[in-house]
Amino acid sequence: MRACSTWARAPASSARASPKLLPEAQVLGVELLPASVEHARERHAALAPRLKFETGDAFHLAQPDNTFDLVANRHMVQSVPHVDRILAELVRVTKPGGRVHVLAEDYSMLHMMSGPLDPGRFLAQGTGGILRCAPAPIRASAAAPGR
Repeated sequence: MRACSTWARAPASSARASPKLLPEAQVLGVELLPASVEHARERHAALAPRLKFETGDAFHLAQPDNTFDLVANRHMVQSVPHVDRILAELVRVTKPGGRVHVLAEDYSMLHMMSGPLDPGRFLAQGTGGILRCAPAPIRASAAAPGR
């Protein structure tokens, strides 16, 4: 199995999916920052040559077409323009029948609604006082006007 990881934390992800878990695997971590690549090489030197790291750009991967059985891209596509170009590049380097794994963060999910279903109101009023056990800043925030 040949795998490639392209994202902001590719070195850490690649090490977790490393040859320790899949003894026959060859794993490549592609990272934009040279310092991160060098750090990963030093930290995971014992897993070389089956675990490799290189500086690269997810928009223009250096690998030929149909190279990897698995390509992973996590926690990156939400923060770059032209995601369609990155996805096309990931598919390009994936073998026919291979897998492309993409995980995008949806930071809009972190915004809390206001009104009767506001989580702060629920904690303050709807739980029978469970908020009394919370640290003072959380209690103050939940009790603030407009909540």
